[in-house]
Amino acid sequence: MLALYLPDGTDISRYKQIDARVTLDDSLSPYIGRVEIVIEEQNIVPPDIPPGTRVESKGFYEPVSIYDFPLRNKLAELVVRRRRWIDKDTGESLHVPFAPKHSEAFSSRELIDFLK
Repeated sequence: MLALYLPDGTDISRYKQIDARVTLDDSLSPYIGRVEIVIEEQNIVPPDIPPGTRVESKGFYEPVSIYDFPLRNKLAELVVRRRRWIDKDTGESLHVPFAPKHSEAFSSRELIDFLK
């Protein structure tokens, strides 16, 4: 199910779930809480980095939160922690582009066009 929210071509096996929380809070009206699932990129060199490049993981980027429609009357949030990669030879920071599929889940282009 998580693969539906990640960019096309993302290998979900490169991520592991590190936390899942249900927060009950009726102040999030009309919802009665929030489901938060946190996944983290494993320490496996991404296939997007050119072969032969010597890289190492140096921490994480700021987490990306993906919000979705309510899940059993709870707001659903997927938090993705991506690794930061450094080229050992040049010291250059390498990154793999990441753009969630449904970053505009609540205001898709089709919905905006329809409402005009």
